Parts: sequence; C-alpha cells; structure tokens
Amino acid sequence: MRYGYHLGLGLYSPYIMTLTILLIALIVYLVLKQKSVPPSRYFIKLLDVLKGKYAEGLITYDEYAKRKVIIENCDFLSPYSLILLERYAKCEIDTTELFRIKKIVENENIDVQTRENLSKGVNNYEK
Repeated sequence: MRYGYHLGLGLYSPYIMTLTILLIALIVYLVLKQKSVPPSRYFIKLLDVLKGKYAEGLITYDEYAKRKVIIENCDFLSPYSLILLERYAKCEIDTTELFRIKKIVENENIDVQTRENLSKGVNNYEK
C-alpha cells in the first residue's frame, strides 16, 4: 500500500486525456462551422436584382453599397420580411421605410392579411 505516492489518475489518464481532446476539437469545429454560413440563393438573387438597378444607373454606388450591406447583414425572420426585402432590392422603398415596415410586419399581434398587404405595398404603413 503506497499511501500518498500515487497522486495521478492511474490507468484512466489516457482515456480522460483523449476525451478532453475530442471535446475541445468538437467545440472548435462547431464554432468554425457557425461562422461560415454561405448566403442562400434567395439573397444572391436579391443582390443580382440590386446589381441590375445599379447597372441601369437608377442608383448611385453609395446607395448600392448601403443596400447591399443591409441585404447581407439584416436578420429577416418572417416570410413577409423577405417580400419586403425584395421590394427594397428593387428600389421600390428606401431604407427608413424598410425598417419601419419590417418592425410592423414582424409584430405577431397584427393579423396575417395586414402584414402581407404591408409587405407587398398594397397598404400604407401609416394607417
């Protein structure tokens, strides 16, 4: 009996070390996977529409760059917001209108028909 001489993990140390390394590798993999999310086809389509408006000369480069950043970085949660974003890419509404209508459209207390009409531009958002 060796009292006090055996302070390590004994036979279990390789298993614990392997488990620790696998756990760290899994965490690193999950963090890196979340950062590299490719844009969906819908957003690529919207950016192509926006490029077309810039190529036609309907918007300046500064406005193109601002709209592109908003399209790429905003979180649009509901399908009505995506319809609204499509109108924004087509330059039918400006940035302030986009965020005003988005705030109203993502409100769950408003009925579905009103949200759909607001996102399509049928109703005025000031009503």
